[in-house]
Amino acid sequence: MSILYIGIAVAVVTGGYTMYSQYQMGKAQEKMYQAQADQAREEGKAAQDRAQAQSELAQDQGKEDSVKLRRQQMKFLASQKANLAAMGISGVSTEDIISDTTMIQEQDKSTLKWNADMASWEAITTGTYQAWASNNQAAVADASKYNTRKATNMKMTSTFLNTAVGVAGAFDKKSPKPDTK
Repeated sequence: MSILYIGIAVAVVTGGYTMYSQYQMGKAQEKMYQAQADQAREEGKAAQDRAQAQSELAQDQGKEDSVKLRRQQMKFLASQKANLAAMGISGVSTEDIISDTTMIQEQDKSTLKWNADMASWEAITTGTYQAWASNNQAAVADASKYNTRKATNMKMTSTFLNTAVGVAGAFDKKSPKPDTK
């Protein structure tokens, strides 16, 4: 076996090993990007779930506060009526005072509802934006994975062609040159 064939064999083995190494590195990088994309999607899902739970909690807290407020208001109205009766105040003035108190109490109840709705809205909106950002990170990781696959294929093709050119060049050197005279 001549040294030329040994050189060609070494070039082919080296080219094959280089291509295999490029393939393995590309696959590892693709897996890393896939893991990043999966994690970002999970974070987005968790943000939405957390937001939904916070929204429900805000609504539940608003309902609970409303019940407490209503109990306090009923006690206050009863106390107010008793005090007015004890002072001997009755008639239109009493009805006006009670009506004003009731109106203020309804405003307080509406304020509690509005606060609960705003807390709920804020939780949902924050979760939506966090999920959106996480999904964008996932899309970037997906694109990086795709680009890695393309770059790996290009590197492997380049290595294959360089190896083929080297082998062909070696055979070209061995073959006799035609006489050009």
